[in-house]
Amino acid sequence: MSVPSTRRAASVASEFRSLSDELDDLPTVVVRSRTEPQASRVDEPQPVLLLQQLPKIEGQERPAHEPSELALDFMRWVQQGLVDRELKFNETGAAVHFVEQGMALVSPLIFKKFAQEHADLAESPTELATKVQREVIKCGWHLPAANRTNIVAFEIYSRGDVKGRLSCVVLVEPGRWVQPVPPSNPALKMI
Repeated sequence: MSVPSTRRAASVASEFRSLSDELDDLPTVVVRSRTEPQASRVDEPQPVLLLQQLPKIEGQERPAHEPSELALDFMRWVQQGLVDRELKFNETGAAVHFVEQGMALVSPLIFKKFAQEHADLAESPTELATKVQREVIKCGWHLPAANRTNIVAFEIYSRGDVKGRLSCVVLVEPGRWVQPVPPSNPALKMI
């Protein structure tokens, strides 16, 4: 007598699991009593996520170019200048600032400094500075500005007042160039 009852119990348990799985697939409806305060109704719209991931459109993003030797030479020069303290950072008059968004290269100041040290007779320092900036931007290492340019503007704050502005090319992965990454300059706020 115990064998048939065991089989029956197993059959009932199996049937219960099957019904339980079916119930899990049904939508849940919350029923509130009339005395309970109604915080929200079932038919009220639920909050939506405003920042949704949009599908990528083919051909929309330009692929980053392979870095040119000139762009790599410039970045090596920046790295060495920071190590040797020939390039100041995060202080008044510095050509490099570390900000929340990355490593901000003050433009055109830093490119002109590079060009003055590396210009040959074939190119003027101004032409070389422009060429270097274009080559660095082509690499895709930078943060594009909101106005579809490659230059990001920052306001300089001192004692709560705006003291000036800086135009910068911001490299978004500063850890790629310097370790450890210095703290962000609190005097600079992106516009």
